[in-house]
Amino acid sequence: MFRENKFIQQSLFNRFESLPNYLKEKIQKSWAQTFRDKIFPLINEKRFSVLYSDKASRPNSPVNVIISLLIIKEMYGFSDDDLVGFLYFDFICQYALYLENQDVPPISENTFTNFRNRVYAYEKETGIDLIKEEIEYLSKKFTEYLDIDGKKLRMDSLMVSSSCKKMSRLELVYTVIYKFIKELGKLDEVLVPEEYKVYLNQNHRKEFIYKVKNNEIDDKLTILLKQAYELFQYGIKNEKINTLDSFNILARLVTEQLNFKEDNTIEVKSGKDITPESLQSASDPDATFRKKYNNNIGYVANIVESFDNQDEDYTKSIITSYDYRQNIHSDIDFGREFIDELISENQDNQEEIEMIQDGSYYDQNLVDKASDNNIKMYFTNLVGKKPNQNKLSCTEFKIDDKENIIIECPNGQTPIRSNFTKGVYSAHFDTNKCKECPLKDKCISKIQKKSNVVRFSNKTFKAEQVRKYMSTKEYKIKTSSRAGIEGIPSALRRSYNVDHMPVRGFLRSKMYFGFKVAALNVKRLLKGLNYMKNNTNTTTENNKNTGFILKLEKLFKISKLKLIMTT
Repeated sequence: MFRENKFIQQSLFNRFESLPNYLKEKIQKSWAQTFRDKIFPLINEKRFSVLYSDKASRPNSPVNVIISLLIIKEMYGFSDDDLVGFLYFDFICQYALYLENQDVPPISENTFTNFRNRVYAYEKETGIDLIKEEIEYLSKKFTEYLDIDGKKLRMDSLMVSSSCKKMSRLELVYTVIYKFIKELGKLDEVLVPEEYKVYLNQNHRKEFIYKVKNNEIDDKLTILLKQAYELFQYGIKNEKINTLDSFNILARLVTEQLNFKEDNTIEVKSGKDITPESLQSASDPDATFRKKYNNNIGYVANIVESFDNQDEDYTKSIITSYDYRQNIHSDIDFGREFIDELISENQDNQEEIEMIQDGSYYDQNLVDKASDNNIKMYFTNLVGKKPNQNKLSCTEFKIDDKENIIIECPNGQTPIRSNFTKGVYSAHFDTNKCKECPLKDKCISKIQKKSNVVRFSNKTFKAEQVRKYMSTKEYKIKTSSRAGIEGIPSALRRSYNVDHMPVRGFLRSKMYFGFKVAALNVKRLLKGLNYMKNNTNTTTENNKNTGFILKLEKLFKISKLKLIMTT
């Protein structure tokens, strides 16, 4: 049964109030006071009421306490056991969560596992990510605390490795068969075919996989895949078997690794015919393969950061949005999805939003759509083939925006005819005039019998316009702000161990990733508020000093005037 936590009601016998003043001051200057005042009250417990029964039963552990502790866990790099110990033995932690007056905190070693299981089951059933909703809600409140208006955004992505072991193709097929046979044996040993009981022997894997010679790999792979197909045929007809998770993974492996011919025979697929989204690990079936910088098996995350760099000494920033997908999801897809979300959120807001990202997000249709909705996109570079520096850019040709045709070449020559068809500009120029042109060696036209022809697509033309704008001083100043977000992937790897999360599977690892983002945001909030406080104190002190000096000057002038009058 769901029950909201009435944390604000304090006991008359308050442990904090019984402390000496110097200890109170230490706690009030620590992270706990900010967490207690600014973060803890924001957590929306009602969002998570759907995880609990409506029937009268034992009430839940306080959700705001659980969420807070899971954020603190990532801030300090604790395990679940360490986290429980930290809560029970650390008074500052108890104070941050309004638990300083409770003899026994309402948390046990199973609380976090049970909560994560509920969230996982709910998202699996409904597709709604409660953790992401809560963390993005908190992050937007953090921007209000730091006076970040959300008009400047920067975006980056990072690959997240699965914690599953990276397997060779031979080892993958073997492991899938082994897990199926093992689960079949647990269900009922009679169900395991006699010829496959050998998989249950301890030394079978070592003999079959690790002692194989290079020239035997292909033959052994063929044998294993044929056995996998036989087991698939055996299990598909049995209702006890075909509902097992290990059988579903086996069925997926068979369809991804084999070609089925019309004569009911099978053929092993070559490695190049196996798609990146195919099964990479028997223990993490959601993980996919992608070759970017290094080979990666796992997932990809997209980070969007709101920032304010008006102060030269310090840039305030908070991650206001994140997304987490299988690693075959491209940056352009991330960009398109975020722009759609941003447009829907800012329909009534006419102020311009600036977005800074690298060239992997560039898509001209996306840029046009964003521009139409008052979102200006800036790119630090553009991917793809760069133009020949020894040739004229297509942007040097003058285009009539109304007619949408080329009307003049860089040397001022008017085309004989010009048109725009299927997104391609084309113009025919007089060959004789082109021969005398001083720019002929740099021209991008192609010589034909009757004329010289220039052709380029609208996509190329707009990309070249962006490249030209990117070389300006104004553009470089805008994109220089992107450097701040490039440290986030490194921080998430070094301080938050995103490549070594202790879970497998897409939904579970996404949940852990969300709490790591929240922990990073909390640290930034603490730092930002501390900076603002110190900066305000410095300004106040300077104002006091200035006022004192002005008083002295005024006093000095009056005294001097009196002296003159007296004389």
